[in-house]
Amino acid sequence: MSTKITITLPDKIYQRAERFARLANRDVASVLADTLQLSIPPVSTEVNNLEPVSVLSNE
Repeated sequence: MSTKITITLPDKIYQRAERFARLANRDVASVLADTLQLSIPPVSTEVNNLEPVSVLSNE
């Protein structure tokens, strides 16, 4: 299953992705999707029960 989204990227970031995609003979969307998949670690569903860092004390 896939979810279609629209994002706005700075021109320099898009150009980097576009150049990389061209060199890899791939489309920009798949390069960006793979980059996100590799960059964002999986988060356990147990984390849903934890408080956000912003509400925790400094202690």
